[in-house]
Amino acid sequence: MAFSRHFGPLEPTKVSSIGAGTPVVTLSNIGPDGRPVAPSHRQVLTDPANQLWHSDSSFKPVPALASLLSAREVPAEGGETEFASMRAAYAALPPALKARVEGRIANHH
Repeated sequence: MAFSRHFGPLEPTKVSSIGAGTPVVTLSNIGPDGRPVAPSHRQVLTDPANQLWHSDSSFKPVPALASLLSAREVPAEGGETEFASMRAAYAALPPALKARVEGRIANHH
């Protein structure tokens, strides 16, 4: 947490998250007793969406500056996580395409 604070104030999580109201979101299939929870458990039901593409807080009027990821256990293979910067992607666009999208706004929920 101390490392994260070097980037600025931490953002509290949404109410429906494990860790609600704190700056930590817990994504896990392990319950409080240290054992895997059932596949039908609410804690696991949101995981398929997280395994697909998603964007952390980009739906907010002022999106988060960064997201940090920490893992307690990782698989020997697989489980890759990738980060991409849309600011860097925009900077790399050809000038003609930048001109074409100038002033446009996209929203998603």
